Formats: sequence, C-alpha cells, structure tokens
Amino acid sequence: KRGKHPIGEGWQKRATLDPDDVRDRFRSHHGNIGVYLGLTGLVLIDADGELGLETARTWQLPPTLTQRSGSGVGAHYIYQLASHQDARAITDRSKFAPGLDVKARGQFVAAPSRNASGGPCAVTVPLAPAVMPDWLFERLRKPVREAQLHPASGGSAGDVHERARLY
Repeated sequence: KRGKHPIGEGWQKRATLDPDDVRDRFRSHHGNIGVYLGLTGLVLIDADGELGLETARTWQLPPTLTQRSGSGVGAHYIYQLASHQDARAITDRSKFAPGLDVKARGQFVAAPSRNASGGPCAVTVPLAPAVMPDWLFERLRKPVREAQLHPASGGSAGDVHERARLY
C-alpha cells in the first residue's frame, strides 16, 4: 500500500542513528526516509489544517525546525527535549488541543519528501530543532489523574500525587 507509512513490521527495531548504516540501507532504496522520534529525543507537534495552525499561533510556539505537512495546509514543529525533560512523560496522542497532535516516542516523521498520500513535506523554517521550553513540555505532558485516597491506604496525598506524576 502506497503512502507515508513505514515499510514492513518491526521498523522501530531496525531504526538507527549510525550514519554509515543509514547510507548503506538507502543505497538501493527508492522510497522516502522517516525519522523515528523514539531514538532521537525529538518531539513533533503536528498542526493539522487552518485550525491547527491557528492554535500554534495562539500558543506562540518558539521558532524551531518546521516543515509543511503533506496536505500543504499544516505544519510539523520539531523540538529537542531538554536534558531534564523525560520523553516518557509525553504520550503520543491525537487532538490534544484544537487541530494539534503530539508525536514522540512511538512515532516517526517523514523527512522532507513527496509521498503518494499527499504533497511534498518541505522544510519551511530551516533551523536546528529548538530545545523545548519547560512551559511547552508541561502542556504536552500526559494528563495525571487525580487519585482518590482510600482511608485504609495509609498513604498521604503527596505520596499518591508523586506516584501518579511518575506514572
């Protein structure tokens, strides 16, 4: 099936950051290249359509590496996690804000290319990925549910909240 999906099962296990390995793999490959976010410490904010672009403007996202999405109406904002930010705190999810998806650990982004399911994914802001500011990291963190303390649990509210945060 043509599109921007990975070829084959287990692509995450075959992903590599070794430049020689990448070069060898793609000597005879005639498809697009994807970047597996799980290896890189990169997080992608996917603004879908005009609604997503408006939400991104409202949030005043800091300048970073940005590419036009394949639809031609949307953008991928790519940030590097700071050393104190844990990728496990971010869950890949769709529509976490109006028109915005977040992709981190289990996802990939197509490198600038053209695919059968859309137009070209082209870099529009050619910067290195900016370090994600803490305010943005906090917005992207997976929601922490308020824990209900059972009187017999013996734990304090602080303990429960800390365990929930770490989850």
